[in-house]
Amino acid sequence: MKSYPYELPYYLDYRYNPPDRCFFNHSGRKPGPRPEWLTFDNFRDEMFKHVDNIADGRWEAVSTKDGIVWFRFKTLRDVIKKICNNDAAVMTIMDDEIMNALVFTVLKAFKEMCVYWGMLDHGEFWSKCRVINMDEKITETAYLTPVRTAFFNVMPSTLERNKPYKLRYSVAKIKPCDRKSNRSSHE
Repeated sequence: MKSYPYELPYYLDYRYNPPDRCFFNHSGRKPGPRPEWLTFDNFRDEMFKHVDNIADGRWEAVSTKDGIVWFRFKTLRDVIKKICNNDAAVMTIMDDEIMNALVFTVLKAFKEMCVYWGMLDHGEFWSKCRVINMDEKITETAYLTPVRTAFFNVMPSTLERNKPYKLRYSVAKIKPCDRKSNRSSHE
């Protein structure tokens, strides 16, 4: 285990959320305690700013007609860093496993209100997905987190109506890959 020059806060401590040897095998993952700086309103409002938004030529989170907003991990990480009230322990995280544990803990804090956990393998907060454009061509394969549009208190049709055309064309559908393909071959 890595040693850190400072003591990790309880919500980042590996004793609550031990790392796994295999990147894709998090079946034993349990969320840590809820961080003090995490509130429903600030998390939801900050997440909503990224929905159907294009930054640096890539979408951060995209809504679909079926009532799901698909978030990239980088976007979730940026949201957490924005709402953590400049908590030094969060702002200086360099280890992907610690950030994964924190993202998982934050998403689990909202139970079924936020994420469609039934679409994911146990202990995961993302799913391997194919992004399909209007021409029915796969434009990319990415690991995405499915979030309910109801979490944002908005109807899917409203999001679709306000989505930029470029994004509507490039992301017509998102299809999760077979759940078994999310796992590594080393299990």
